[in-house]
Amino acid sequence: MFKNKQYIFFDLDGTLIDSEPGITHCAAYALEKMGVAAQTKEQLRRFIGPPLTESFMRFCGMTKEDAVKATAFYRELYRDNGVYMFEVYNGVEQMLQMLKESGKTLILATSKPERFAKKVMERSGLKKYFTHICGSLTDDTRTTKTEVLQFAMESANLQDVHTAVMVGDREYDVFGADDVGMQCMGVLYGFGSEDELNTAGAVALAKTPLDVARILLK
Repeated sequence: MFKNKQYIFFDLDGTLIDSEPGITHCAAYALEKMGVAAQTKEQLRRFIGPPLTESFMRFCGMTKEDAVKATAFYRELYRDNGVYMFEVYNGVEQMLQMLKESGKTLILATSKPERFAKKVMERSGLKKYFTHICGSLTDDTRTTKTEVLQFAMESANLQDVHTAVMVGDREYDVFGADDVGMQCMGVLYGFGSEDELNTAGAVALAKTPLDVARILLK
């Protein structure tokens, strides 16, 4: 199914790294600054994946104006602290190395602000496997996964979307890929569930990072 795919687009949070500590810590800080009642760990986990402003509106009932303020508070703490609170999933580097050695072109497409994504990729040691690192912008443009993927495709000069596949852990990755005409493989070790990914339309599921490589190279 994927053997002839040359371009592999990867999500970041929940796909390459476990970023839960940093994201939930900064989300809790932002909500406290906005005077919102303390959230449970499970409620804070909902901020992993989708664009932040959208999350504050959707999960906390904020107006767009308040959501933008909350996002600014979040980034205030995240840029120097939360951005470095992550761990690379076991097996991810081996998976990327296998794909790279097989001649695949690896591209990062994340809803995380691009400047933060570049810091993460530098700190994690994963940057060397990717030809492009593409993320959202902090001026509320290029925020959705669809917009990020469109930019990433242009950056990679991708001519035929059928030669590419998206790999991610949430329904947002599947929906974004579908919007640009791309298939999406879901990963089950991240923050999304099997039911979420199947319902969204993921064409394959991987239980571990090494499964991702095996399926893509099969």
